[in-house]
Amino acid sequence: MRSRSSRTQAGSADRRDRPRGRSVDLHGADDARVRLDALDHARLGAGNGLGHLMECGAQVTGGYFADPGFKDVPEPWNLAFPIVEVEEDGSAVLTKVSGTGGAVNLMTVKEQMLYEVHDPANYITPDVVVDFTTSKLEQVGPDRIRITHISGKPRTPTLKVSIGCTEGFIGEDMFFYAGPGALRRAQLAKTILEERFKIVKLDAEEVRIDFLGLNAIHGAMTPKDAPEPYEIAVRVAARTKTREEAIKIGREVDGMAVSGVGMTGKRVPHQDRTREIIASGPRSFFAKRLCRRSASSRADRRGPRARTRGEGFNQSARLGRSSSRPSPLAPCH
Repeated sequence: MRSRSSRTQAGSADRRDRPRGRSVDLHGADDARVRLDALDHARLGAGNGLGHLMECGAQVTGGYFADPGFKDVPEPWNLAFPIVEVEEDGSAVLTKVSGTGGAVNLMTVKEQMLYEVHDPANYITPDVVVDFTTSKLEQVGPDRIRITHISGKPRTPTLKVSIGCTEGFIGEDMFFYAGPGALRRAQLAKTILEERFKIVKLDAEEVRIDFLGLNAIHGAMTPKDAPEPYEIAVRVAARTKTREEAIKIGREVDGMAVSGVGMTGKRVPHQDRTREIIASGPRSFFAKRLCRRSASSRADRRGPRARTRGEGFNQSARLGRSSSRPSPLAPCH
């Protein structure tokens, strides 16, 4: 390892290397100290960009990547965490432990670089806005990618935090069909359940009945001429305000196993299929005000949180999906 460089493995960073105030201390193999000012957008951008590549661990070394016949990965059961060898100028070589499975190549690095990045030219982090469009990648050896020219821009005036609150319950259950006519039986079962929900006066904000194996993922975008599956799992879910309403889902699905369509397969008792919803919504705060509050008493901090919740950020729990609808950005009062 060359002097004046640092070698970091995901999950093992020294606490001393984390940001402190307006600077970061980087310790190389020879204990040389590099003072990194918070306004050094070029190197902050490179550092945060490299951190983005590392944050999902084995995803950059072949995890969440394989597609047999198109993107094959050696020994995907033996993946290694990534290692990044960083130079003072922000350039780096990303690699992994030799003799392990997975792969570090241009494809794995590019996919992770763009993973969950809405705008590659403006990837917002608390300290800097990272620009990946200027970066250069080069394969310099087996499982070794050199990364240069990730750039940065001044940080945003606000910080985003996630706020959680309870927002009702989800009732969920599944049952199954197999063999010839499985789809026809599932379609009839859906009709039966829709009518039963009317009879029991189900009070739900949202109801979904999906056919796993046919349209549960792509929904309305599923091709009309999609081949009929040999097996189908019918997933029923509803979002309700009370546990009592959510329990109705399991009760009605239980009935399908004994009084519904012929040859219905059932799973666990419905009592195990009701859960509380914990919703989260993003909020924006002015960074300076947030810093001041971090030094205030716990009692003082209860007020801003209560007001934020009362302002009514958008609901984010969606049946079958873990997603959030962004709230309008607003400064704290």
